[in-house]
Amino acid sequence: MKNRLLVVAVTVALFCGLAVLAPAPASAAGWKVVSSWNGGKTYACASPNGDGTSTVKVYWNGRNYPAKDMGDATRMGAGGLAHVSGRLKMSGWTYSSADKGAVGPTISLVRPDKGWVYFVSGSTYGIMVEVVMPVSAVPLCPGARTAAATAVTQRVAAAAAGRCVTKREFRSLRKGMTVRKVRTVVGAKGRLVTKADFSQVRRYKRCGGGKVVVNFKKSKKAKPVVLASRYRR
Repeated sequence: MKNRLLVVAVTVALFCGLAVLAPAPASAAGWKVVSSWNGGKTYACASPNGDGTSTVKVYWNGRNYPAKDMGDATRMGAGGLAHVSGRLKMSGWTYSSADKGAVGPTISLVRPDKGWVYFVSGSTYGIMVEVVMPVSAVPLCPGARTAAATAVTQRVAAAAAGRCVTKREFRSLRKGMTVRKVRTVVGAKGRLVTKADFSQVRRYKRCGGGKVVVNFKKSKKAKPVVLASRYRR
């Protein structure tokens, strides 16, 4: 279903002039690469709205895409984002897309400051790499109001039922760890949130309340996914 949505979104974005153009790399000081695939990069930033929400923006930079030409499968590239519920369910996918070698338009979604956001990189073939992170981890857009963005959420202190990830265990999670190694460190299998050809996202209970989200990624299809980033909230 997500693959069909991506193909539709690619077509719409290319022929609909509703989105604004992406900033040039020289002016993209506040933007961060949140997902990438085959030479293309998905950039994101957030602008706090001052009402407990932030506008999260994304654009696809395909100037170096595709690093490996796969014919029609890499005719187009796209980066996108989606809403993430409290139970880490995704909805409302939207995409910035462009022909190979080009930059897509800037798109956006409004998300709660205390919530999560989903990012993706893909091609004509479909979604290839997915990442989930807290909205608070997305860098400020150039010119965004710093005061509103630095409002740190107060976490509810509640005993977590069952196995949870401690602060020490979280700090022990390192890039390059396999899913099995992460399970050994935290003592829990975690729950699979979403999975793509070159990535997967797992969530774990956090001691004291909240969640730990671990993004895994691999460079080649034959290799196992390894830890690329981890967040707690």
